[in-house]
Amino acid sequence: MLNIIIKAIFWIIGKIGDIILLPIMAIINALIPNFSISLNDIFSYLEMGFQYIPFVLKSFLIPSFCVEIVFLVFTTYLSFVVGVRVYNFIMKVYNNFKP
Repeated sequence: MLNIIIKAIFWIIGKIGDIILLPIMAIINALIPNFSISLNDIFSYLEMGFQYIPFVLKSFLIPSFCVEIVFLVFTTYLSFVVGVRVYNFIMKVYNNFKP
């Protein structure tokens, strides 16, 4: 029974989100009709720039191990920050809905 109630609450939240985001997406599509094409152009430009990163790292004699450590620390920090914010958001929602 509790499982059905939780599914119903999330279904309602999803529908409310769809209703709220529908006008926003309509405005974006009206103002920028080819938004996906523009995003693809931006991402292809970034991808073209990222293909030179190994060459630059080898030119400066930076070992790949150091880059992996920096990437690991960055992703760990980002995951921790996002996890804390999600936890705080869930606690706020829970405190608002609890009887």
